[in-house]
Amino acid sequence: AGFKNIRFCYPLVDQRKISAAARMEKQEGKITAGFASSPMNEKQMADRGIFLLCDLIEKEQNAEFLVLWREATVALPDRLAKASNCKIIMGYYDMERFYSQIDCLLIPYASENSNHACSVSALEAMLTGVPVVCTSKSGVAELVAELEMGLVCRPEGESLQEALHVIREKRKYFCRGYQRRVLADRLDGSLFTDYVLKMLLRYVPDEIIRTALSCRRIRTAANESGQESRCNGDSPGYWQPS
Repeated sequence: AGFKNIRFCYPLVDQRKISAAARMEKQEGKITAGFASSPMNEKQMADRGIFLLCDLIEKEQNAEFLVLWREATVALPDRLAKASNCKIIMGYYDMERFYSQIDCLLIPYASENSNHACSVSALEAMLTGVPVVCTSKSGVAELVAELEMGLVCRPEGESLQEALHVIREKRKYFCRGYQRRVLADRLDGSLFTDYVLKMLLRYVPDEIIRTALSCRRIRTAANESGQESRCNGDSPGYWQPS
C-alpha cells in the first residue's frame, strides 16, 4: 500500500506552519482520537474505514473521538451520529486547532482502494507531535512503523482498540523531538530538488544545460534591470535583452 522504501518526497505540507501542538487539558485516563479522512462519496465509505471507525467508537467507551466530516453530500452514518463519545464537526475546520485537541490520529483504511497514497493529515499530525494509529492498508503505514511515530494495526476494530490502549499508556514515547526532526528532513524538498538535478546532469546533454543556465542568467539580469527579455528566433533557446 502507498509508497515503499521512501528516500525523498516532494513537500506535501508547509512545514513553516507546523509546530508542536499544545495539548488541551483532558479528563484523566481518557484520550481523544481524531479522524480527518472522511469519504468524498458513498462508494468510498468502506475503503476509508468508516465501518471500522464505527466499530471502534462503539467498543472503546473509555475514549473520546473527534471526527471531521467534510462532505455534506455524503450521509453521516447513524452509528457515528448517535455515539455519545463522538463529536462530529461538519465542513472545514482549523487543523492546527484539531491537532491540539487530539492525542492520536486515526487512519483506519480497510482497503488500498480509493485512498490517499500518503495521508497529508497523518504527516501533519506527526510533525505536530501527534502519533498516528493506522492500518496496514494505509499508505503511510511504512513511515509510521519505521520512525516509530505511532502504531500500525490490522484492519480490524479489535486491533485498532488495542492500539488506542497502548497510546493511552505510552503516548510520551511517540513523536518525540528527534523523531519529528527525522520526519521533517525526510519530507524536505531539497532532497527532491537534488535528485532532479542529478537526473538532469545524467541524461540531459551539457550543451542544453549550459544554454538553459545562460538563459536563466540573462533573464535574471533583465528582470533586475527592469528590461524585458525575448528569445532570438534564429537561435532557439537563446535569450537576450530586448
